[in-house]
Amino acid sequence: NIAVALGDSSSVILNGKLQTIRKFKHKGKLEYCALSPDGKQYSTSSGTDSCTITYNLKTGKERYRVNHSDEVKNIQYSPSGNKIGVILSNTVQLIDSSNGNIIGELSHDERISSLQFCSDGSYIATSSHDNSIKIWDSITCQCVYVITHNQNDANYVLREYIVVNPIEQFMIATGKRQFKGYDDYDELL
Repeated sequence: NIAVALGDSSSVILNGKLQTIRKFKHKGKLEYCALSPDGKQYSTSSGTDSCTITYNLKTGKERYRVNHSDEVKNIQYSPSGNKIGVILSNTVQLIDSSNGNIIGELSHDERISSLQFCSDGSYIATSSHDNSIKIWDSITCQCVYVITHNQNDANYVLREYIVVNPIEQFMIATGKRQFKGYDDYDELL
């Protein structure tokens, strides 16, 4: 299935033939949505109402709602589906996907642009406008490694997006005009 935020207050779930199988409404302008890896849950977030809503995908009924203290910038499920990462300006809140409880926070000095779980969910990588990528233990929420870049280099900034290859365990960070790869970031730890 594919989840699509339509840019107003609605989103749709499409099947493999791109047919609508369910529609959802959000109170505010719906900007972000994510499907759990097992396809049983669906979460939506809006920057305007600072809220994440998680639904049972089969029934379409709301399971829980999490109100945040800041605008939501993005959401993502962990590979196992047991956690939801929610970007709020310079903080990521980790939510227990079974009950909606906030179980941890990860923070940077400036706005967070991206978050990625590694393939087994044990680590989380975040990138920020503070020109750093932080690697976090997903259970303790402790930062275990920081990658920084020279702030005076106008050609490269570690802040836009990070991608973690689920098989090879390497990470790519994109900047303004180029990207940088990190082989086997487990070696960094």
